[in-house]
Amino acid sequence: MEPTHTHAGSEIPSSAEPRLPLELEQAIFELVALSRPVFIPNLLLVASRVKQWAEPFLYRTLIIAQDKSRTDHLRTYTVAQWRRIHELRPSLLKSVRNLMLDTPLRHDSATLDMIFSSCPNVQNVCMCWAARASLALPRTETVDILPLRHLYSEVHDLVERNPFSRPFYRNISHLELGDPPAEEDWTDLVHLPQLTHIAFIYEIPILFRRLLDECKLLRALVVLGVPDVRSDYSQLATEKRFVMMEVPDFIGDWQRGVLDGNDYWARAEEFIARRITGGSSPDAQYPFYLIDNVA
Repeated sequence: MEPTHTHAGSEIPSSAEPRLPLELEQAIFELVALSRPVFIPNLLLVASRVKQWAEPFLYRTLIIAQDKSRTDHLRTYTVAQWRRIHELRPSLLKSVRNLMLDTPLRHDSATLDMIFSSCPNVQNVCMCWAARASLALPRTETVDILPLRHLYSEVHDLVERNPFSRPFYRNISHLELGDPPAEEDWTDLVHLPQLTHIAFIYEIPILFRRLLDECKLLRALVVLGVPDVRSDYSQLATEKRFVMMEVPDFIGDWQRGVLDGNDYWARAEEFIARRITGGSSPDAQYPFYLIDNVA
């Protein structure tokens, strides 16, 4: 093989290939893995070093569901597949930051508890309708130590009594409640120390007013639905932090939030910012109603 001469007169083998610095190469592969999780299985085949970098991102978002057609850009696992990962590679589950449960666990509290205990670093938990149909509850000592920031659930999906007094609620910033909390729990809810965003499916005007007046860090109160002509919104119409909006594809919206941050929280914040700066609402009768065009 003939040597190749450089302009400076030095010689390098003609077979030499230009290579990126290892740190830059790692950053590129991690960016691809983070932004397009569906490509991760292909990345794992590139080289052993790339597998070491990319594999943890494969489990950054863990969706446990029976119906895989409900997720487009994220891998979905059955309970049996999760069990296999837990048995063979439990350390990988420490990478989980986002967890969606969309499978009925019936009365299987032990499995639910094991799922949460296997993901000690999870920050975003979504309990979908299929999971809510069960009566299973994890142990409170398992859930209490989770570093949760976002929670989508019904009031008693994770604990049976005094839900908002539990330690895992102390760091919650974004909370969606799928059912109305009991009035005796309102004070604990209103005084959650890190709560900045809260969403409801039901209208509870008295509670809404308390949250807007007393919850110190609250930036957005969202009602997932359309204005009801029978309701009186006079006490909330001028409140810039109050938003009503429809989110017909909740599963897809949660996925968008995980992948690129464009979830209903982000769109509600943009709407609130426009109202604060004097922007007009498309709906003059209901200035707090966000007509959301994201499918």
